[in-house]
Amino acid sequence: MFHVLNFFKKNKDKYTSWSYQKESFEKMYEDGTKEFLKRYHTELFEENKFVRKRINELFQSLFTEKIQTLLDIGCGTGFYFSALSEYTDKLYGIDVSTLFLKDAKNIIERNKIENAYVCMSLSEALPFSDQSFDCVFLFAVLHHLQNVDKAIEETHRVLKKNGKCIVIEPNILNPAMFLFLCFKKHERGILSLPKFTLEKKFKELFSNVHSKPTTFQVTFTGPVSNMILSFLEKLPDKFLEFLSIHYVLIAEKKG
Repeated sequence: MFHVLNFFKKNKDKYTSWSYQKESFEKMYEDGTKEFLKRYHTELFEENKFVRKRINELFQSLFTEKIQTLLDIGCGTGFYFSALSEYTDKLYGIDVSTLFLKDAKNIIERNKIENAYVCMSLSEALPFSDQSFDCVFLFAVLHHLQNVDKAIEETHRVLKKNGKCIVIEPNILNPAMFLFLCFKKHERGILSLPKFTLEKKFKELFSNVHSKPTTFQVTFTGPVSNMILSFLEKLPDKFLEFLSIHYVLIAEKKG
C-alpha cells in the first residue's frame, strides 16, 4: 500500500502548483471533457434534477441559518451559486481561472443573483482584510493546493471571530475514490492530505474541529448511482467512514 502511495505521490508538488492546476482545469474547460461537463458545467444545476436535489440537501444541512458574509474559495464556474446565494447576504467567490470566472459572472447575470461577486485570486494570498467573513467555504479545493498550510492560515485570517470554515474533501478510504484520484494527476494532492492530516492542520489554528462522512457527489447521476447512494445513506457512520464519497470538515475560529 505504501509503495503504491509513494509511486503516485511522485512529483506531487508539480501537480499541485497553481499553474499546473490552472492549466489542467482550463484544458478540461476548453476541450469540453466528460469530467468538466459532469462536474463544472454552468447549466449543471439548472438542467440536472439529481444534482440540484443533492446540492440543495447538502446546503440545507451545512447552513442552518442565514450567513451575513460568505467566501467561496475555488468557486470555479459557480454552477451552484443560485443555491448558495440563498444562504448568505453577500457571496464572494474566488478562483485562479479567468475562464471559469467568466462563466461564474455569466451565471450571476443570467440568474440575476444580486448578492454575488467574484474575482481572481490565489487561495494562499486572499485579497481581503482580516476578519472579513462569517463563513469560508472550500468545496474540494484544498487537495489541489501546493501550500495547504498557508491556505488554512489565510482562511483563518479572513474569518471573523466565531466564524466557521466548511470544507468538503474526497474520502480516499473509499477504494473506488482512491483509485479514481490516483490516476488523475491534477487530483494526486489528496494522497498527501487524508482526513486525519487535514484535521490536525486545522486544529493548530481553529477550535471545535470535527468531520463527518457524506455521500454527496455530482459526477454520477444515473439510476445505478442513485440506487447505490440511497443504500449508502442508510448505513451507520462507522461504515460510511470507509464508503462515503466525501467528508465534511467544520472548524470554528475562537472568539
